[in-house]
Amino acid sequence: MASTASSGEPNLFSAPTGPVERVAVTDVVRRRANDPFAHDRFLLRQRHLAWNERYDVRSADDVLLLHVQRPARVMATIIVACAAALGFLVVAACFVALGLSLGEDYAMAIIFSGMMAATSVAILIGRMLAGRRDVSLQAAADDRILVQVRQDRDFQPIIATFTVEDHEGKLLARLRKNYLGNLLRRTWTCRGPDGDILCTVVEDHVVLALVRRLLGPLFGILRRNYLFLGADGRVVGRFNRCFNRCFTLLDRYLLDMTPDLDGTIDRRIAVALGVMLDTGERR
Repeated sequence: MASTASSGEPNLFSAPTGPVERVAVTDVVRRRANDPFAHDRFLLRQRHLAWNERYDVRSADDVLLLHVQRPARVMATIIVACAAALGFLVVAACFVALGLSLGEDYAMAIIFSGMMAATSVAILIGRMLAGRRDVSLQAAADDRILVQVRQDRDFQPIIATFTVEDHEGKLLARLRKNYLGNLLRRTWTCRGPDGDILCTVVEDHVVLALVRRLLGPLFGILRRNYLFLGADGRVVGRFNRCFNRCFTLLDRYLLDMTPDLDGTIDRRIAVALGVMLDTGERR
């Protein structure tokens, strides 16, 4: 990635103003051990020309830390799309035939209902056959898998849950989202291995969330940002989509955990959550 100085763009990782950040002794040790998660600010950038959903994760000083990969499963996706389209056509055709057979008085109402039913059937088939697409966070140096995010079930129509594990399969956190709740404000809940809430991730403002439902991203003006709220409700991090002047389809995000001065949120969990805020929302 070209440096911001050469491109003329503002530095996304300019030092924050205010009190100097406190760094724990354990963080110093982790940095000396070249731990890619021993940072507070991360830039996630979707890679170009990749079949899979792939991201590069870089540090504040533009050092490549991680590769994030979510297999695209191209053939499986095509099969699912064909099955959903077939389901839509079959249901729609049945309702159209029924509407025409009952005459003009009922035809339009039945055909309209049929289109709604066919769309619902197509979405249901797509979700049932989509399968699991786990996310892996790999070390940039040797592609070792350091963290995995596993989808708990193939079919999750309303409540979606995910398990975050380290390279040894040890449980780090459980993630949960409610698709119905997304209608008002996107919210993710993160719990630790003991079941206690570690943090809640929400869209930055409830009013903006409602406006986005009506107008969409509006060419990046209403781009979706998130707040990380600790168990006590205070802001411990931010996940902001960076403004893209070129309007490309590839996303760039800034994960800023500097408000979490005490390190209450494991940075492995924070980065995993950042990836899910993009891929898990089916953007």
